[in-house]
Amino acid sequence: YERGELDAALDAAVVATLHYRRVQSVFGEVFVYVHQGSVLLERGRLRDAIDTLRQAWQLARDTAGPNTETEAIAAAMLS
Repeated sequence: YERGELDAALDAAVVATLHYRRVQSVFGEVFVYVHQGSVLLERGRLRDAIDTLRQAWQLARDTAGPNTETEAIAAAMLS
């Protein structure tokens, strides 16, 4: 992402999401969605970015709870 290789970043996000699901790390999955949303914003894919960031926020809220750091990170990026 930081080198501007946005397609590679999106590919890595898919792999990372599958990994975090496999090891049942909700925080990891939320973390990847937040970064994936950032990449989608950089690509100009606003609707996809909003959907991805909303997914991160809802997952964080539903699992970690409202008013948690995880939920706040996702909410901040979504806003």
